[in-house]
Amino acid sequence: MMCYDCIVVGKGAIGLSIIFHLLQKGVKVLCIDDSPRYIDAMASFASGAMLGAISELSHLNLLGDMEEEAFIEARKYHLQFQKSISEKSGSSYEIKDGLFVIAGGYGGEQDFAELNHQIEICKKYNIKFDHVLPSEIPGFKPTTYTGIEKSVFFNFDGTINSGEFMACIDYSISTFSKQKYSFIQDNILQIEKTEN
Repeated sequence: MMCYDCIVVGKGAIGLSIIFHLLQKGVKVLCIDDSPRYIDAMASFASGAMLGAISELSHLNLLGDMEEEAFIEARKYHLQFQKSISEKSGSSYEIKDGLFVIAGGYGGEQDFAELNHQIEICKKYNIKFDHVLPSEIPGFKPTTYTGIEKSVFFNFDGTINSGEFMACIDYSISTFSKQKYSFIQDNILQIEKTEN
C-alpha cells in the first residue's frame, strides 16, 4: 500500500500550484485527476488566465476584510512564484499587467453584483481601475446578442497564458521530486487513512 502525506484532487492550475508548494516543503503528494493531461483541465483554461485578486472577490464576501486583504496580498507574491517555477523548469510564461472584466450577457444581475463589489473594493483600498467600453477590449467583438453592459480594466490584476503556465509548473513538478509525487488518472478511488 502506498502512503502519502497529502492528496490533491485535480491537476488544473490550482491543483498544480498546491502540489508545487507542498513538494518544496518535502511533503509526499498523491494527485488524482480523471483527465489524461493537464491540458484537459477545462476549468483552468476557462478561468486560469486570470491572476485574480480583485476580479475573484465575490459580493458574498463571507470572510469580510480578511478575505479582501488575503486576495490582494496574494497578488503581490505571484512574481516570486513565477520566478520559482521558471528556475525549476528552465522556462517561463508571459504575464501581462491588467485585466478586463465584463458584466452582463448570460451572467445578468449576478455579474453586475460581482463587478460593482469589485469596484467598491478598489475604491476602499485606493487601487487603480478604469471604466472602459466593451468595444475597447482587445480581441473582444461585442454584439447586441452578447448583452455586455459594463466593463472595467483592473490595473492591479493581471493575465497569463494558462497553457504556458500549466506546462511550466507540470514540468517543474515532474523533475523536482519523483520520489515524493505520484499521479493517478482515475475518477473512482478508495482512500484509507492510516493510524500514523
